[in-house]
Amino acid sequence: SLSAEVGACTLEQLIVWGCLQLSLPMMALILETFADEGGDVAYKRLRALSLAGLDSLIETAPEDFIFELMKQQGKLQEDTESLRYILGLVDDDQEVQEDLFQHTECLIDNLEGFTDNIWEKALELGRVTSVPNAAWSYYIGMIVRPTETPSESIDKEEQDRIRDIFTAFLVRNAREAQRLWDDARDEADDLKAYLLASELDDDSLDEIFGSTTVGPESLAGLNISADRWEFLAQAHFVPFDGQVLEEISNNAPAAEAAYLIRCWADARDYVDLRKLDPKTVGLISAARSVPIGDIAEMWEGLVERVEASHAAIVGKLALVCARANAENYIMPRNCRSIIALRACDASLPQREKQELLHQALKLDVDWATTSSILVSLSGGYAELLGDKRTVRLPNLELDVRLSQALNDR
Repeated sequence: SLSAEVGACTLEQLIVWGCLQLSLPMMALILETFADEGGDVAYKRLRALSLAGLDSLIETAPEDFIFELMKQQGKLQEDTESLRYILGLVDDDQEVQEDLFQHTECLIDNLEGFTDNIWEKALELGRVTSVPNAAWSYYIGMIVRPTETPSESIDKEEQDRIRDIFTAFLVRNAREAQRLWDDARDEADDLKAYLLASELDDDSLDEIFGSTTVGPESLAGLNISADRWEFLAQAHFVPFDGQVLEEISNNAPAAEAAYLIRCWADARDYVDLRKLDPKTVGLISAARSVPIGDIAEMWEGLVERVEASHAAIVGKLALVCARANAENYIMPRNCRSIIALRACDASLPQREKQELLHQALKLDVDWATTSSILVSLSGGYAELLGDKRTVRLPNLELDVRLSQALNDR
């Protein structure tokens, strides 16, 4: 041991000769002598002294050096470079590495040069300065590269563990992860596809993709569940694309309508309105964002293909007629028969039959058919078929509209 009175020249010479044992008190003495101040001992502070022979002295007994540092109560104040160095001294002992890592207090600005287990710990403990940089490094180094190098292949359980660390990190930092897409990277589309096929929940994906879009480059051929496709059909970050529409139609047909409705302004000129699937037409028929003229053209196509009478579809006809009536729109003439036939269905609610009759009158349905519909209506409508000169009808808005249409007829 040496006293505090030892001269700086003597101490420096002893370090060069490798004649010192780097106990905690000895390192404190070195700092007091060459830095003129005491305080906690850290390799970052020792390195700043630029003493010749110090690193060689440390490397003669690296574990002893590290254990001495960890005797201190507080966290070691290191930086990325100093931490990379001292962890590298014991890269063959993961337990010591991880104990030391958790005994330090610094954020890592570059994962390169650290061992895989430290990459994992850095993500798990949030010990990184940049979420996107750390995520890209981990994705390429821990997920992509091992699959590209057969000699480095790992078993499925280990792969799942590595992936779970990655996705958990992104969930905890979803807002910051939006910056993943700030710089154009060749791997961006692959990462988007990877995240969509992962166990990430929809809310996290919605936030992570908040600053970007996802297109066919990521979605074509993607092996994901129907539920995920349904989410994507509604997701703000998936703009309209014909190839994406095909993927959704093939993998989650029920979601096709939702995708078209959300993107109608762009989808309108891509799809053939007269050839849309009947179920899709039925779902779009209730969408206020789709113009009534477009919906009417879809129904025109259904009637042409003799597909408008399907139970799940024809049930939407009254809704379509109600909107057409409200917007003073006349449905295609080939729809007149099916509208009149639907209006004759005694099982329908009064309001639906009235809307259907109103549109049928606009289409110049014959009086015999009109009469058969009036008979099924309550509220005095059947009396219009008798000899009464005056018939009192309800005074509700729909009744007033229908009365005017009957007068015009």
